[in-house]
This record gives sequence, C-alpha cells and structure tokens, in this order.
Amino acid sequence: MRRAANRRKYPRVDVDIHTTVAGNDESVSYRTQTRDVSAGGICVTLGTFLEAPTSVSIVLELPDGQPSLETVGRVAWCVRERKIIGGRKHPTYDTGISFTDLNIEQRERLIRFAHSFLC
Repeated sequence: MRRAANRRKYPRVDVDIHTTVAGNDESVSYRTQTRDVSAGGICVTLGTFLEAPTSVSIVLELPDGQPSLETVGRVAWCVRERKIIGGRKHPTYDTGISFTDLNIEQRERLIRFAHSFLC
C-alpha cells in the first residue's frame, strides 16, 4: 500500500505546548496542550465540541524563551474521542485549528520552532 504524500504547506511536529483557546466572545476558554503544531495551525484536545468554522483566540506558550504567541484561528475540524481519566472514560474532542491572522514574525517563529524538532 502506498502512503499518501503529505500535502501540508508547513512541517507539523508532535509536541505538547501549553495553550489557551477561547471563543471570540471569550465566555468559553479552554486551557489545554497541543497534540501537534505547525506554522499553519494546531491540533488540541478539548473537553467540548467546537463546530467548524468557529473563530477562536489562541495563546501558545512556546518553550523558546520568548513571550507567548497570541493569534486567532478557525476550527477546521473536530472529532470525538474517548480519554481515560482516573480510570473512567470521558469524551474529548481532537480539534484542528488553522491560523488565520499570523504576522510574518509569528509564522517565521513557528517555522523555526518546528524545524528545531526535525533536525
């Protein structure tokens, strides 16, 4: 069986980064960790379903000695999973979020960060 080519524009790395995701009205805020990161977006696990294309604010606490990276994004997809916490199954949602407002410096910072895991 042939593997499909990775068509992503930016390299994606599996890494846990402390992250806050909040709805635009900021009445809903989730403190979580990324599952993976790229200069195009992130995947996080949330305790609630967010419908695509919900807009969200994102704060990434990259471990690179610089201030947190703050930007906005849009939910691209959300898939229900089950996670075992304290011996019991709880519903969780793997959520893909694409960045919609990175400036050049932020995008370059994420590219450098991702490449540091690939070298």
